[in-house]
Amino acid sequence: MADTNNMTRDKTEIRKAARKVNVELAKMGRVYYDKLPVGRIIALLEENDFDTENLEGIWCGHEGRVHESIGDGKFILVAWCRVGDNGRFELTSYVS
Repeated sequence: MADTNNMTRDKTEIRKAARKVNVELAKMGRVYYDKLPVGRIIALLEENDFDTENLEGIWCGHEGRVHESIGDGKFILVAWCRVGDNGRFELTSYVS
């Protein structure tokens, strides 16, 4: 879990980290999933020094939407739903 009080990152570093996360989240949104890729999302945020504590235990149901703080004045939005007859998940997510 990243340090939410990390004052060593300047605004440019935070913006670059958010952009890097968004590129990967966009790639993830182009695929349907048998189960939600929670581990991948959390790992991606932690690799880029964002806080994931608020994301624990919120991933359930056939559809849902989460908008949570990930520190440094940034938020993640994740929305999911089961689609079609195969019951796979569609995922939309981004950091703002």
